[in-house]
Amino acid sequence: LLLYFKAETSIAHKLNLTSMTEAEQPELYHIVRELSRRLQIPAPQLKRLNTQALTIGAYGLRKSKACIVISDGLLESISRCELSALLGREITAIWYGDTCLSTWFSRFLGALEILSFSRNIDRSFQLKRKYSLKWVLSQMVVLPLALIPKHLLLSVRRNVDLTRESIKLTHLSAELAES
Repeated sequence: LLLYFKAETSIAHKLNLTSMTEAEQPELYHIVRELSRRLQIPAPQLKRLNTQALTIGAYGLRKSKACIVISDGLLESISRCELSALLGREITAIWYGDTCLSTWFSRFLGALEILSFSRNIDRSFQLKRKYSLKWVLSQMVVLPLALIPKHLLLSVRRNVDLTRESIKLTHLSAELAES
């Protein structure tokens, strides 16, 4: 239950995301609302990632709380048709529930990070290069526990071709391939 508590807010804070307003990007909001309407899901929030990297992604534990993250670099470098195709793919992932699985796993790894002792190693440990019992336990026992939910989540996940479904949604196959 703790993994669900303010998950979307926590992820936005950790990634230093800012909300995009409709006044800033009216075309994007129109595209997102239209594609969401076609899939009969609530329109996800749009968030901006302040980097010149070309990236887009979606996260959220529920369809009603989903967010799409778009980097500044992507907004500046691709055409609106290509961006529409990518938005269609992310909204299709939200529709299938893939963002729920990846968001849950991200929160789980964040919880394991709290248990990890390797980030709290003091300077004397680094100088002496001795391995404490806490360090050995965290590296050999606690951190590999992340593989269990990953295996479970991937075995439950539906094998759906999101690209094919997003092309059916947007009818922008050439733009998706180009982007």
